[in-house]
Amino acid sequence: MDAEWGAAWFNLHGAVSLNSIGASPDVHGDSAMCSSAFESDEAHARVTERFVAGQLVFQGVWNCLEVVGGALFRWETQPSTQAVRHALGNVAGYRPMRGLKEAVWDAQKLSSTAIDTRHAAYREAIQSGCYLAIAAEHLRQFRNGLLHGKIRPLEPIDWGPGSRDTTADYQTEIFRAQIRLALMIIQSIIQRTAQNTLMSWPNGGTPVVDLSLALHVEASDRAILIGEDEMYASSIIPRQAYVSC
Repeated sequence: MDAEWGAAWFNLHGAVSLNSIGASPDVHGDSAMCSSAFESDEAHARVTERFVAGQLVFQGVWNCLEVVGGALFRWETQPSTQAVRHALGNVAGYRPMRGLKEAVWDAQKLSSTAIDTRHAAYREAIQSGCYLAIAAEHLRQFRNGLLHGKIRPLEPIDWGPGSRDTTADYQTEIFRAQIRLALMIIQSIIQRTAQNTLMSWPNGGTPVVDLSLALHVEASDRAILIGEDEMYASSIIPRQAYVSC
């Protein structure tokens, strides 16, 4: 079991260790050298860099999700994404973690053209009434879209002096929403399978279930109680504005 959790950590560590990406869409070196063409190339390069960075981080988090899915089956098998979705949607007394519903709709809104909500698996996830199952199916389709080239870098709208184009930032936001959703599924799986495990961070002996729930609260200066210790929500996840599902 330690090997499996180690593999999960390895993939997450690789995802968060990414510092910078350089990309040039002019791979053949045949771009015209006039200023307008150069500015266009620069604008496309910025968006492509954001896309590649998001793709790499998402893939690392996705790999981690595939590994920890085995915890739902006591590590006796390496389940498919569909099997993990079924396991997530078949839990008695299911109660979504704080902010999960909002995160699902954020991810859906930002990638709606790549997601087929009429797909049988997606409809089945909706019928389960479990947002974790919906999230798992959404991410499966998003990942497949990347794999098969259906999801590609956005096209910048404007470039050159005075341009206020925000396409690069929007490109980052698309991946941020998918990555956050994948992390929430990972946290939910860990919470279910290791909720009584005591963690040494941030306070000695904090149960996993308390720590994971504390990650999804509205940011404020209000201290929240975790076990016998107080922790400030804003020091864990800043700019959090999600409400309870």
